[in-house]
Amino acid sequence: MSLPTFLCSLILAVSLNGFSADGDKPKIIRSWKSSDGRELKAELLEFDAKEIKIKRMTDFQIMKVPVDKFSAEDQAFVAGLVHERDLDEGMTKGPYAEKITGTFVKSVSKQGLNYLMALIADLTSKLPIDLKRLYLTGSSMGGFGTWSLCAKYPNVFAAGVPLCGGGDPKKAESLKKVPMWVFHGDQDPMVPVERDRVAVAAVKEAGGLLIKYTEFPGVGHSLSGLVYPMPELHSWLFEQRLTPVIASEKAD
Repeated sequence: MSLPTFLCSLILAVSLNGFSADGDKPKIIRSWKSSDGRELKAELLEFDAKEIKIKRMTDFQIMKVPVDKFSAEDQAFVAGLVHERDLDEGMTKGPYAEKITGTFVKSVSKQGLNYLMALIADLTSKLPIDLKRLYLTGSSMGGFGTWSLCAKYPNVFAAGVPLCGGGDPKKAESLKKVPMWVFHGDQDPMVPVERDRVAVAAVKEAGGLLIKYTEFPGVGHSLSGLVYPMPELHSWLFEQRLTPVIASEKAD
């Protein structure tokens, strides 16, 4: 079996932060408050971490003002814009820019391929990736990995699509709010179909309403060619968004 069959894949949805449908940045007009409490309504024209350029709406005067002259709320707002821009520019100027060429290039870290969550944290901190749309999928051992990571980090991944793998029924409670679409062939000679049947049943019994299961009659272990081209899978997957965890859930 080829190596990719065993690997768990991560789909990172790229987010064009703050852009309108035609690709242009929308105008940012807001009420700004100085550190001493004075307010003015102005359009933000340019910004960096230390200074912003604004156009006052009362007389359209353009001025440059140090960021630290504004309220803590405004400083945080500008810091967020700077961070978003850094993520956007990460595609062309960041540490992964030379890797984003439209072709796949083999690259191995000093630690080999033992990334897991560290890789995700690194990528999402340097590229414009939508944290509400991280998806996991994998086949065979990758299917087991998809089940495992979704159970361990249910508030990180927006959806999981395991193929011919299996989940731990004891982790059903952690998985009941994770959208998952599970696939298996009923004639799988390598990973018994019961591994997925039992896991899916356990999640449903725990109250999981977001789990889907498709079993292919007469099909063995190789599902990638059947599953991944499915248009309905693409539509379902990219409809999934991570929902914020409310305080009571965090407390539990």
